[in-house]
Amino acid sequence: MSGTWTDDSDHDEAVRQAERAERFAWRAIGGVSALLVLVAVAVAVALLVAGVALAYALTVVTD
Repeated sequence: MSGTWTDDSDHDEAVRQAERAERFAWRAIGGVSALLVLVAVAVAVALLVAGVALAYALTVVTD
């Protein structure tokens, strides 16, 4: 081995870019997951309201 210095700056920059991309990807996954949870909660509330309205309508019609 000749003892020459190897320049790793390109590798280090690639590693930093990959880490930034990974952080962005995890934030995107978290954001989409949160949005899906909000949609699921909204659908559940809508179904609950529809069920209560239907039950009320059936009691009014039968009286």
